[in-house]
Amino acid sequence: MLTDLHITLQAQRPLLWPHFAGGRIRGAWGRALRQAACITGKPTCDGCAVRSACAYGALFDPTAPAQP
Repeated sequence: MLTDLHITLQAQRPLLWPHFAGGRIRGAWGRALRQAACITGKPTCDGCAVRSACAYGALFDPTAPAQP
């Protein structure tokens, strides 16, 4: 199942964005998603039994495809 998300943010005061701010936003989103989605509480996804069914794993830490 895929969901199309549209988010609008409006600053309440002037912001000074660092170079490559997108990486920080992606990191914050990933951290929040992992905290909300992880059912094991493990610090990393390595060796996780439910990794293939996890929203965080699918978006931010997918397994590498098998090599031929």
